Amino acid sequence: MLRVVILVFISITHSLYGQIKVNGFQPMARYDKKSKVLIEQVNANAERELAKLDQSTQFYAESIIKSRDHVLNGIDDQLYIQNDSLENLVSTIGLEIIKNCQLQIDDPIFLVSIDPAVNASSLMIHVIEINIGVIVASSTAEELKMIIGHELAHIAREHSIRRIHEFQENDIEDKAIQAIGESIQRRGSVSDLEEAQTLAYALFKNKRSDEVEADSLSIMYMQKCEEDISLAVPMIGKIGLNVYSEPMPVRMLLQQLFTTKYPMRSFWFNDRLPIYEKTRDVSFIYFTDSIQSHPDTKLRMKALEQLTGLKINAPKSSHLSIIDSPLAFDLLQAAYDYHFYEIVLYLATMMRLEQPENEYLIAMITQIFIDLYQAHYDFSPSNNFYMYVNYYTTGFTKPLSEINAFLFNLSPDEMLEIAYHFLNNPETFNPQEEFHYWQMFQLTKLTEREELNAQVKKMYAAKFPEGAYLKEMR
Repeated sequence: MLRVVILVFISITHSLYGQIKVNGFQPMARYDKKSKVLIEQVNANAERELAKLDQSTQFYAESIIKSRDHVLNGIDDQLYIQNDSLENLVSTIGLEIIKNCQLQIDDPIFLVSIDPAVNASSLMIHVIEINIGVIVASSTAEELKMIIGHELAHIAREHSIRRIHEFQENDIEDKAIQAIGESIQRRGSVSDLEEAQTLAYALFKNKRSDEVEADSLSIMYMQKCEEDISLAVPMIGKIGLNVYSEPMPVRMLLQQLFTTKYPMRSFWFNDRLPIYEKTRDVSFIYFTDSIQSHPDTKLRMKALEQLTGLKINAPKSSHLSIIDSPLAFDLLQAAYDYHFYEIVLYLATMMRLEQPENEYLIAMITQIFIDLYQAHYDFSPSNNFYMYVNYYTTGFTKPLSEINAFLFNLSPDEMLEIAYHFLNNPETFNPQEEFHYWQMFQLTKLTEREELNAQVKKMYAAKFPEGAYLKEMR
């Protein structure tokens, strides 16, 4: 995915990073504000690109600076995984493509993002972000190489620079927004609306062409590296959220959360209105008509089939490769830290079908509902419900959409009751796990079960006389 840097980047606050502390699982390290070497590399790349500008190209400076700030904010927010194995894997592939294909890309920086979606992005300062979702979903090394080659193609062909120049010269975006605004306020005619629609379509036409070109170039790069492209092209069918598509009905999957004391209620699974499947934007027309910056996956698959002569099928039962991956728990933790709670609940419940007594999975499921309860009542810029559960579900698979509706349909009190009854069960609560006591203490306090709260505190103090949560329980 080409991330055009004239758009506003959104910084995510990850105050919950590392909050779930159970025995047997240690999250991968993250880059942070102390990562001086990486920060210096990012700044150096930005300075190099700025130094290339002259009077006629000075308007690129703003986009270069936004690219730099996007990465620096990501480092500060701990959005990038610091792991030698993953970083070496990605950078080795990238550098091999650059060398064998003689690409003019100076000092590339390869970063592994905690974003659980199967996607990647490239920035003007030669930073390539590969989501952990890509690495986990890659069934073959060739699939990963195709994604990395795609992003390198964007940089080599200067796609973002071309689009910025196009915007600067033609002012397409401002014209489209202005025309749509006038139509909404009834100051324009039907012809004005048609003109706005045409402009909105034009806004992303060339971006879609860039994606198809990057797909094609990626295949060419792999051929130059003598790779088997038949092992690479299936990745196209996994892009986005497609791998989160287990055919098991969500009601059946989530049945594990409920007991006879607090059973499942059917209205919790009512669908949300179809309008929420769209994407909100001032230029609403092209989103309503599903004309976006990236071509439909089926069209990309068809274009690659024509290029390669290979038949490309959408992935089936892709969840198996994700859940069985050695990185499954790291993907789950990444989704949690990225605040993508639909994926968190999906993964945690899927994984728990195979590991029903896993303390980490039980703690993660419980924590989802505690977090969402607190976010409902905080409702502040730094902690609110919509930071964790998506208001719009564009591109969601059926299971993710159903989980989204389930979380929206719950009241804050119902969230607490689900968590309490789920954890207050001999099959889930582990008396050897400190964090389970801490979660039960919070739940009994928030639900005003005062007698039980006192018992939990007393049992914890007796079991762990030097426990990590004694101070919080006072």
